[in-house]
Amino acid sequence: MFKKSFLSFVCLSLFLFVVCIAAHAQADLKLSGLKIMQQYQRLHEVDSEYTRSSMTLVNQKGRKRVRTMQTYEKKSENGENRSLLKFLSPKNIFNVGLLTWTHSGKADDDQWLYLPASKRVKRIASAGKKNPFMGSDLSFEDMQGEDLQAHTYKMLGEETIDGQACWKIEAKPATKKQVRSSAYGKRIIWLRKDITYPVKMEYFNRRDALMKQASYEDLVHVKVAIGVANDGAVWRHNKSVMSTLKKKKSTVIIIEKREIGLTIDENQFNQQVLKRPPVDKP
Repeated sequence: MFKKSFLSFVCLSLFLFVVCIAAHAQADLKLSGLKIMQQYQRLHEVDSEYTRSSMTLVNQKGRKRVRTMQTYEKKSENGENRSLLKFLSPKNIFNVGLLTWTHSGKADDDQWLYLPASKRVKRIASAGKKNPFMGSDLSFEDMQGEDLQAHTYKMLGEETIDGQACWKIEAKPATKKQVRSSAYGKRIIWLRKDITYPVKMEYFNRRDALMKQASYEDLVHVKVAIGVANDGAVWRHNKSVMSTLKKKKSTVIIIEKREIGLTIDENQFNQQVLKRPPVDKP
């Protein structure tokens, strides 16, 4: 009788121990997903950046339309991000611009689109952020920065992409605002473990069907000026490909010029500047 009771006690103790370990492991996985995303932002976020790039739209038949554009980005005094994108060519979309103010947490991000033909600045409503940006495979939502406070991040494990070990992380909307405004029920993000930088992303709708996928290629270690945040640790991709799977079309963006740590006045990110023609220098 004593022997049976002792064995039962040992079995129960082992069971409780395993349950506790599993619970702690699950908690660690959830925590580590967020920690890795925080590390990604900490390592690769800079105070200001300029890029000049080409955007190629590839349709179902393989036909291509090429555009050129420039983007200025700056971290504001309150730590939030501002970006100003201007199309340079072709002529029919010259000076079309997108201004984005990315806020943290529960506040809605602000986006304004300028169309020179109408000479009007249009504010993009929350519901409109699901729509394609200028006929590309990127939505207005995709043009916003990654808001860590508006998502939950769960570690799914590790996977090898192009011979490189990667963390595999699931991102889901965490706030009512993000759930309402986002077209995505979840995203899967692969980040290279050696440099904590994303190389692939998959986008799922609210019915858990795969909609789009993105790849980030031609990764480069960018030289950063002395005294600029993250000196020596900043990585960037020179090529990205966003594909809409059902429509069998894609958008390829190739960076032709990049400058980090340049001086940009915060007043350059407003609706009046959005109306002005693009310039090479801020």
